[in-house]
Amino acid sequence: MPFELIHGPGPADADQTRRWLEEGCRSAAPIRQGFVAVLTHADGTVLAATSSRSEIALYYWVDGSGLRWSPTVPGLVRQLREPPPLDVGKLADLMALHDEPERTALEGVRRLPVGHRLTWRQGWSSPETERWFTPSAEEDRSIRPKDAAGLLRDAIRHAVTASLPSSGPVAATLSGGLDSSMVAGTAASVLAGSGRTVHALTHVPLPGTADQSSTWEADDGPYARRMVDEIPGLEWHPIVHDDRTSPLTTLAALFPTSWSPVLNPANMVWLTAAAGRAAELGSPLLLTGASGNAPFSRDRDGLVRQLVTRGRLDRLPAEVLRRQRAGVPVHRAARSVLAEAVGERTRELVRQHLLRIGPPPAYPSFIEAMPLRPETLSDAARRRLAALDGSTSHSQADWIDFVLRDGSLATVPPPDGIWWSDPLSDPEVVSLALRLPLEAWLQGGLDRGLARVAAEGLVPDHIRLRTTRGAQAADVGQWLHGREQEYRDLVDRLRASPAASTFIDLDRVSRQLESGLPSGRAAAAWEETTGRALGLGLFASWYEDDVLR
Repeated sequence: MPFELIHGPGPADADQTRRWLEEGCRSAAPIRQGFVAVLTHADGTVLAATSSRSEIALYYWVDGSGLRWSPTVPGLVRQLREPPPLDVGKLADLMALHDEPERTALEGVRRLPVGHRLTWRQGWSSPETERWFTPSAEEDRSIRPKDAAGLLRDAIRHAVTASLPSSGPVAATLSGGLDSSMVAGTAASVLAGSGRTVHALTHVPLPGTADQSSTWEADDGPYARRMVDEIPGLEWHPIVHDDRTSPLTTLAALFPTSWSPVLNPANMVWLTAAAGRAAELGSPLLLTGASGNAPFSRDRDGLVRQLVTRGRLDRLPAEVLRRQRAGVPVHRAARSVLAEAVGERTRELVRQHLLRIGPPPAYPSFIEAMPLRPETLSDAARRRLAALDGSTSHSQADWIDFVLRDGSLATVPPPDGIWWSDPLSDPEVVSLALRLPLEAWLQGGLDRGLARVAAEGLVPDHIRLRTTRGAQAADVGQWLHGREQEYRDLVDRLRASPAASTFIDLDRVSRQLESGLPSGRAAAAWEETTGRALGLGLFASWYEDDVLR
């Protein structure tokens, strides 16, 4: 019976994977890299599954002639008699940051998300799909908080080891943050003594780029370079966008390969350069830490409140003490713990109706800045927008959904022979993170405390204890400088696009462009709203012009 296994650069046992698939994916994942496994029985029954790592998905189509599938969108569409139309509602939802993972931007083209299995039989109008990766989200109180960092460090080491090719160089994205630094530092540790190099790729902004705020720095370069100097086995490769091409130019080059929209056009500029550099260096994969915010560097937002709701009030004095030991004055430490204990809604009510102080929430301005036509949004996307103005605390289920999201919207199609690999989405890492007791995440008195403790010895302290964050593509304002006509021409093009003109308020965009493109810190905010909308519109126009016509 035909069986196909598509997997990462490491070794894979095809027979074991096939048995696992036939057993309904009831045992642990047989291979640790991202993979798709498809088994077709003699009677036409198809069994398929994707790994739980956010590295690959399966796209499929069902019609009267049967089931077609491919690990890429163009590979699937080229099997069809004619290309399907655009799903305008999906594009509108993406603009509102809502992604229904089984639905793509092309009508009828479905996606089997990571961590899912599929069963289809002849005559079925649609397959049955279900999530096979269902780790427990219940706290394991038998895990001692002081042991959590060591357990998490070991799990990440296993995941990184399983990701590495058997020989040759390795490339990794490296910012000055915890996630990518943990992955790159662990890879260097695993390969220590082997003579193999981890090539660390860092986006460095153009000179003159200002920090976005006191907590968001524009340039991660000094952090990354210093780490490479201190950690054996790392070699630094700064990526500077000297030619200042706009994100639109990058997207226009990507769409013919990906046939997929993207959420952050500016990030595609340096990610494309990173993938190309990895290929030049001869690395078969590019390591990332894209999923780290959920299973590794989870912030403490909502944790104190959850302790209160579960009746563990006795933990609060210890948390005040931890923050004091981290250098926070005791009165501020106590006030912050108390504020987190009462919850966000209570704090906002106090701010609005009693104190009337403090800045307004950040998200309403973000929502208002998006030039979308709200009537095109789904009900789920409307709820998503409403939630942006509410609590930002994440439940355990939210973290699972974050890890299983569609990575194709956030990464670029790598050159042939290059594999994107995210060890922080590994099933062992995710399963452990979901079981850790709440107290385990509250370590060291600093936000993201568990990750800081787990990274000790692998990530230098100048990054491990860093309290600011790096802003990706902070120099986008310099890329946009002088390109007003390019964007005005795009708006004119989008007016002729049936899809783009449906979900984007192009008149509003035109009014924005009358005063020119933003610069400095304002450019980053503009790119996340109007720039995102124009990128989605450009995809729609490209698909209509180059595929449908």
